[in-house]
Formats: sequence, structure tokens, C-alpha cells
Amino acid sequence: MQNPAARRGAVVLKTLTAQALQQKISRGETIDSVILGPEQLTGVGLRGAVFINVQFSAVDFGQCPLEDTLFDRCRLDDADFSQGDINGCRFNHCALRRANFSKCGITGSLFNHCRLDGSQLRATRLTETQFLECLLAGAVLEQCALDKVTLYKTPLLQARLHDCRATLTTLFGIDLSATTISHGHFDRVIFAGCDHHDNDYRQQSFIGCQFTDNAMDNVNFSHATLSRSCFKGASLGGARFEQARGEQALFIDSDLQRAQCRHGHFDQGQFIGANLRQADFSHASLVQALLHRAGAAHSRWVGCNLTYADFSAADLQGADLRQAQFKRTQMHRARQTAALFSTRQGLLEADEALYAAEEWSHRRPP
Repeated sequence: MQNPAARRGAVVLKTLTAQALQQKISRGETIDSVILGPEQLTGVGLRGAVFINVQFSAVDFGQCPLEDTLFDRCRLDDADFSQGDINGCRFNHCALRRANFSKCGITGSLFNHCRLDGSQLRATRLTETQFLECLLAGAVLEQCALDKVTLYKTPLLQARLHDCRATLTTLFGIDLSATTISHGHFDRVIFAGCDHHDNDYRQQSFIGCQFTDNAMDNVNFSHATLSRSCFKGASLGGARFEQARGEQALFIDSDLQRAQCRHGHFDQGQFIGANLRQADFSHASLVQALLHRAGAAHSRWVGCNLTYADFSAADLQGADLRQAQFKRTQMHRARQTAALFSTRQGLLEADEALYAAEEWSHRRPP
């Protein structure tokens, strides 16, 4: 009688002995359409192996170092890679649900279109590794170190990143609004086209990071370190920056309307062309900050240190600048109708040299 699975056209997977598996790998042969368990992998070297459509069952790769190994369309659900090493490996269209990569070193590897739902990466070291259009829903990354890692269109829905350190890493096209990120340390990380709205980044460190054109409405950066980070064109409506350290941060053309920036430190920051309408910078420090053409109508700068700040051509109509500290604070062509001042001492109302330069520019032939 014909096997029912065969009648339905299903592929019947067979298995190999450990000896047969080692011989195939040594001869450079592809391991295709088999089932492999712990007994088949015991003592077998997997360097350079090619696995296609292989189902791995209850396998512990922690004792099998992986180097230049290819897994294509393989099932590795619940696989244990903990305390092992993965070097130069490729996982293509693989199922790795609930896989354990804890205390694992992953270097120069590629995960392409893989399911990594619920995977565990605790104290994992990732270096020069790429995740391309994978799924990391519900994954846990805890005390991980990421160096030159790329996550491209890899959803992190309900994932948790705790106490992770990322350096020179890129996250592209990822919705992070349902991702919990806590106690993070990010150094020169690029967030390209990401959505962070409503996220809580309090007391975390983002040094020299790029958030260009990101969606970040209502994000909480209170007490965070944002030095030299770039938020050019980002949407930050209602965001909170209380007591944040944002020295030399760039907010050029960003939308910060209704942002709460009280007691923040933004010395040498750039807010050129930014929307600061109804933003609150009370008691903040903006020494040498550039706010050219900023739309800051009805904003608050009470008790703010604006030493050497430049509001040239800014809209300060209805703004509150009482008790602000001015010293050579530039107000060239700034609109100040109904703005409130305790004193105008220290303000440069007009820059004659700049007037002359503007006049020369207007007369200059096209």
C-alpha cells in the first residue's frame, strides 16, 4: 500500500548517521532534506557545511562551532546556540523561533528572511552581522553588544532591548513604537526611517546618533544624553527633553511644537528652521545655539541662558523670555510682536554688517 504522505506529494525526510554526515561535509556535498538530531551531530565538524531544507530537532549547537556554514530553508525552532560561536554563517529563509543565542558570539553572519520570533539573545555579542527582513517579534535582547550590525526592515514588535550597547549600528525602516528599549547605550547608531512615537527613552544614552526624518512624536528623552545627535527633519511634537543633555545636537527643520525642554542643556545646538511653536525651554541652557528662522511663536524661554544665541529671522511673536539671560544674543530681523521681556540688555537688535551683506546679496546680478 502506498504511503499516504507520498500520495499527497509530501516530502518524506530521512536521516543520516553521524559518520555519513561527516563524510558528506568533508566531501563538500550538500546536506538536503534530512532530519538531524543530537545523535547525528555529536562529534561532527560543521565548518563549511551546506544544509538545505534540513529539519533540526532539539539540537545544541553550543558544542558545534559554526564557521562558513549555510542554512537554507531549514527548520531550527528551539535550537540552542548558547555559549557557542557563529562565524561567517548564512541563514536564508530559516525558521529559528525561540532559538537561544545567549552568551553566543555572532560575527560576520547574515540572517535573511528568517523567523526569529521569541528568540533569546542575552549577553550576546554581535559583530558585523546583518538581519534582512527578518521577524524578531517578542525577542529578548538583554546586555547585548552590537557592533556594526544592520537590521533592515526587521520588525521588533513586543521585543525587549534591555541594557544593550550598540555602536556603528543601523536600523532601517523599523517600527519601534511597540518595542521596549531600556537602559540603552547607543553610539553613532543610525535610525533611518524608523517610528519611535510614544517611546520611553528616559536616562538613556544616544551619542552622535542619527534620527533624520524619524517619527518621534511624544517620545520621552528626559534626563537622556543626546550629545552631537542629529534630529534633522524629525517629527518630535510633544516630545519631552526635561534635563536632557543635548549639547551640539542638530534639530534643523525638525518639528518640536509643544516639546517640553525645561532645564535641558542644548549649548551649541542648532534649531535652524525648526518648528518650536509653544515649546517650553524654561530654565534651559542654549549658549551659542543657532535658531535662525525658527518658528517659535508662543514658546517659553523663562530663565533660559541665551548667551550668544542667534534668533536671526526667527518668529518670537507672543514668546515669553522673562528672566532670560542675554549676552550678545542676536535678534536680527526676529519678529517679536507681543513677546515678553524682563530686560532687553544684552540683545543685539540689529546686525549692521549682516544688513550690508543682505543688501549686497539683493543687488548682486543673477
